[in-house]
Parts: sequence; C-alpha cells; structure tokens
Amino acid sequence: MKIWLVVLVMVAACGTSDRTTDGFSAEVVGPAVPAQGTVIVGWIARDQVYKFGEGASTGGHYTLSLPGAIPAGASQSDGFAFGVVALIPKGTQIPDGPFDGNSVEGTIIGGADGGLVFRAASSSARTGWVESFPVDELSCARCVHTSDGDNEELAPIPCEQLSINTAPDAQGCNVF
Repeated sequence: MKIWLVVLVMVAACGTSDRTTDGFSAEVVGPAVPAQGTVIVGWIARDQVYKFGEGASTGGHYTLSLPGAIPAGASQSDGFAFGVVALIPKGTQIPDGPFDGNSVEGTIIGGADGGLVFRAASSSARTGWVESFPVDELSCARCVHTSDGDNEELAPIPCEQLSINTAPDAQGCNVF
C-alpha cells in the first residue's frame, strides 16, 4: 500500500457537513478486507503528519470519531486541515500527535480516496474547491482526480460514503 504511505508521509499545504467528532460509519472494500483493524486519521500539517482520530474496522465496515476539536498542530498555518483516513492492523499503536509517517511503512492495509476536511474561518483566503466546504465545521470529502494526477481537488460527500479501499492499486489523493 505504498500509495497510502506516500499520502501519509507527504508534507505539504493542504461534504456535506457532518459532526465527525460524534463519529460515523462507512465501508471497507477491496480484495483484502481484514476481519478486524484500526482506522486512523493522519492530518497533513505544515511540516509534519499529525495523528488525531481513531476507530475500528470489523469486516466490511469501519467506525471513526475524533476525541474533540482538531489541535492547532494538525492544521495548516491558515487553519485549513486535511486528514487522510487509513486502515492499519488491529493493535497497532500510534499515539495522537506528530509522528513519522515512515513508521507505518508496510503496515497500511488501505486508505480512503479522500478524507476529512476542516476549513477554519481564518482560511478564507483559499479559493476554488475549498469554498465548497463549510466554515468552522468538520466535513468528509472525496478526491476529484485530474488526468495528470497533480493538483487534484476535494469535493464534499456524506461521511458514510468515505469508504476505505484495500486494493493495492487504489488511488490516493494529491491535493497539494
């Protein structure tokens, strides 16, 4: 699952409004869906990846929630935040906070083709697709792929549509 590792290790700038802090459920799809797993959110923040949010996967479904408001360290300097949702083996421990994305190399089972978005009022200078997300709310998003694979965009979706794909050739999202 190197593509998901690339997304988690990538350090750069970067739906329908849901209360994802209350949690949501969605599907795990693909050829190698494990009986159980752990779901994490790796926020692409400034010069680091910041783990904040965790859930569980059982069979073809997962649940995910955040323990509260997104910490400042999990967002870009303007308050915009993008979190990659990944499935790792059950029992793998990654504490909340900054972490080395390389530390999960070889353990990522799958990832979502999109993720979680938080658009703070202070990120109002961002335009284009960012404007489709509500201000000061957590949302789920899908990736809108481009033909060249660069500068892809995110579009709001209901969180229950944010599936995790375990296919080895599944696409990640290059929004930054």
